[in-house]
Amino acid sequence: AEAITLTSTNQVTEGGTATITASLATPSTRNLTINLTVSGETGDISPPSPISIPIGSSSGTSSLVTVDDAIYEGDETKTISSRGRCTIPNSTSLVIAENEQAPRVSFTLSQTSLAENASSSTQQITITATSDQIADEDIQVIFGGSGVAVFETDYEITGNLVIPALSTTGVTNNSMIVDEIYEDDETVT
Repeated sequence: AEAITLTSTNQVTEGGTATITASLATPSTRNLTINLTVSGETGDISPPSPISIPIGSSSGTSSLVTVDDAIYEGDETKTISSRGRCTIPNSTSLVIAENEQAPRVSFTLSQTSLAENASSSTQQITITATSDQIADEDIQVIFGGSGVAVFETDYEITGNLVIPALSTTGVTNNSMIVDEIYEDDETVT
């Protein structure tokens, strides 16, 4: 078996093409075909064709074409490996840089006020979170607040707000907690 060195473009932006090169220390004495495999999810790439190194040459190349989708995935690292009967396996890494911006979440409320003595089972404020970008995994929305009203003393948010993967909206409810203390109107932002 012949030892090869496999190299590739270090980084390519989604929609771009990476070059993969297989090199030998000395020219080949026979025609070599080096098959390639790519790690991880392959729906966002066009698999590279095998690399051919003809007799008398010491290298050959192939291309890996990435898909420019409309889904935020973050940067992805792929490992490209050689395999074949006449070569010693080798691998190289490629970063596919994300070209969509990270999702930003905005909120809408079904109403802007609720009486403290409102029934928590029937009168709630529905909070809808909307992402401006589809993501490949769930977006967990963590609430923080400011104002006079105190979380878990004056109000509560039922359930976690999750925008499911490949979606742009998620919903949860906000209800009041009735206490025996007179308080002026309270706000939460």
